[in-house]
Amino acid sequence: MLRQIFEYILILVQLLFDAISHKSLLQFFREYVFIARVVVPGFIDLTSLNCQQNPLQNAEYQFVELNLEDLRAGNPSFSIRNRYFKALYRSKSGLRGFGLVKDSKVIGDIWCVAPLNRKSPISCTDLDRLGIACADGDAYAAGIFIDPAFRGNKLAVPIYLSLAFILKMEGWRRIYAYYYEDNISAKWMHFMIKFKELPKLREFRFFFIRKTYKYVQTISSIRRKYSRNE
Repeated sequence: MLRQIFEYILILVQLLFDAISHKSLLQFFREYVFIARVVVPGFIDLTSLNCQQNPLQNAEYQFVELNLEDLRAGNPSFSIRNRYFKALYRSKSGLRGFGLVKDSKVIGDIWCVAPLNRKSPISCTDLDRLGIACADGDAYAAGIFIDPAFRGNKLAVPIYLSLAFILKMEGWRRIYAYYYEDNISAKWMHFMIKFKELPKLREFRFFFIRKTYKYVQTISSIRRKYSRNE
């Protein structure tokens, strides 16, 4: 446990230095420090997924599974260095990762809890925090990232559907996930992949300390809702 915390702190330090060098320090703290951000959990029903082949099969990109041995050897390389450290950390933690590769570099990645040799329903700290109890055949998507230089190329939905296609072929029936309500692009992407929402929560985060609690609408959010309906 202490080793995982130490490795996570090293990743945060790397991210902090990157944020300083790219003059995006405010964005860094917005992502890792907040009090009452609205989180929307939900799932994708793979049994109703109408996808006959990997959406990226004939594209100019490759969608490949990342394994720990190759990552330790530095293969493949990542277009953004801190993503390599995150990939290494997540692989060591038992997550499965898939990379979107272009010109021999990983320019996007998505992670999941979906062990190949499953013997019981999955569990992880994210699912516990969201109050989700998985049944047999349920997987969990633990985050997606695309290099900012490649955003705007409509890659998020194909990446997610590529993961969904692979997991469906492996026999998984459902993928749980979540997004933050104030992330408009994530909200739109989850709408496109027919994400079925569960009750919202609010989340407190201070770097690796994270807690969720019951969602209660604020007065300002209620006012915004009614002003849109007028």
